[in-house]
Amino acid sequence: MRPLIAVMIGSIAVAAQSAPLQSFDDIRYWIGEGAHHAALAIDWDGATNDDEALVWGYRWEGEAVGETMLRDVIAADERLFAKLGANRLGVATLGLGYDRDDDGEFAIDDGTLFDADGIANASFSNADGATAIGGIDLYREGWNDAYWHYAVGASAAGGPVWATTGYGPSSQPLVDGAWHGFAIAVTLNADEFPQNLSAAEPATIAGDFNNDGRIDAADYTVWRDAEGPAIDYTLWAMAYGSDGAVSIPEPATLLLLLLPLLTNYLHLERA
Repeated sequence: MRPLIAVMIGSIAVAAQSAPLQSFDDIRYWIGEGAHHAALAIDWDGATNDDEALVWGYRWEGEAVGETMLRDVIAADERLFAKLGANRLGVATLGLGYDRDDDGEFAIDDGTLFDADGIANASFSNADGATAIGGIDLYREGWNDAYWHYAVGASAAGGPVWATTGYGPSSQPLVDGAWHGFAIAVTLNADEFPQNLSAAEPATIAGDFNNDGRIDAADYTVWRDAEGPAIDYTLWAMAYGSDGAVSIPEPATLLLLLLPLLTNYLHLERA
């Protein structure tokens, strides 16, 4: 099940923004837990360098393959969508989409329905020509007319050095510190690699001031040091210890909740 997104009063994030990225240190959206880490880059216009390839970080333990990372990242970020097919080598990436304006209304014009994790299982005959409906949402697909080229990269100054894998994501083991990328190749059998890497921004969760997907004491520290508004402290306190959204109460109820929470805040400040 994909996590819910909450809206922070006073600081509403409508569209996902991006920031330039050259190394793992620049990745802002990390998914999963574990000692190993890798990066996933997706480039919706691999034939040019006019766009930005968004990058997510992924952590894991034990053994995993590229498909594991792809599915986990898509399930965690509800703005991401994938149309996948199956063959004897595992999963085939037929289409990738991104709800760029973050309005929760992503759809493509062939009527494909995506499940709760943002995945649609499709046939290879239904993998060419569909586009995103309206707005600025991103979607590219292809199997016969174009295709999603999968590559791996090694870290280097200024970003990864890409190379063709020779495998699909189901057969490519994840290696600690490696980059994995998908870029749409508009010419069949062309090798395109993600360009102009940018950090995908985490979805906004009320009280998650350090954008790590958790609401804990570290967020309180960020709020305190930034001298944030009292309402943000209230939302943090209401959601403390959770990884998902909180319900925003009616104004009158919110005022009743605010008083004891502010009292607790003053106690923390004096401690």
